[in-house]
Amino acid sequence: MYLHKQAYLTKAVDEPDYDQMVTDLDRRNASKEERLAAMRGFGQQRLGVDDLNVLPGYNPAGEYQPAFKLPGERAGYRHQYRFDISDDDLDEALPGVGLYHGITGENEGEVARFIDVVLQNNGAIISTTEKMQAGVPVGGMSPYLDVKTGSGNYFFTRIRELPKDERSISSRGFYFNKRLLRRLDAISYEKDLYGQTSENYPTKYRIHDPEEMMDRVRRPRFDETIFKNSVMLVENLEVIVVQTHDERDEVIDTFHHHSVMELPNDRRIEDAIIVNKWAW
Repeated sequence: MYLHKQAYLTKAVDEPDYDQMVTDLDRRNASKEERLAAMRGFGQQRLGVDDLNVLPGYNPAGEYQPAFKLPGERAGYRHQYRFDISDDDLDEALPGVGLYHGITGENEGEVARFIDVVLQNNGAIISTTEKMQAGVPVGGMSPYLDVKTGSGNYFFTRIRELPKDERSISSRGFYFNKRLLRRLDAISYEKDLYGQTSENYPTKYRIHDPEEMMDRVRRPRFDETIFKNSVMLVENLEVIVVQTHDERDEVIDTFHHHSVMELPNDRRIEDAIIVNKWAW
């Protein structure tokens, strides 16, 4: 399944060689061992390596989400990551890039209230469907339409340049680490398809090459990158942009109230909050 997810994300499933391999395996009613060997061979040939295990990103077991209220423990969903590119490859291909998520409310204090709700629970920003299952009131622009199209199962972001300081051209909201782009459940579209995942939208419209993603940064459009179910807030946070110093103080106080003083990369929370009065 891990190997097939990789092939699906990179659109290899649409290639004649992959289709022929799967057809032949099915025709022979091949064993699990034969299927695994064939799919590993396909991946190795495609990436030009003798053994997928030598790739730094190859990890079929995946990674569990952190248990926010139990430091050092793991819980929640287990995510697998694509292995054709590593974290270092992504840093080289997409320097200074992150994933932006805005919030619907524009009122003063909205960002702090949003953070408080997330940290009161398990520290994850969850999809519309997850909220419904948990009995949390849903919001956003079109929650029920989102459920109908399949996007209600996903958390919504856009690929954008990370703000560096108050002079950066940026939008109010959250900016996350680009490592999330390696998640095998991530879907990146080069245009805004409202998170549509039904029919053949992911295989037809998704982009997966880092160069294509960088193009979205150079020429910003209404692209979108969505993630299944949830994204952990603190573990993936790079920057929060607010509009006033009072709002910044409120956001910092909210993190501190939940005993969050630093991000996993040892940056202080204070260093991750940028005031930009021009942010929209």
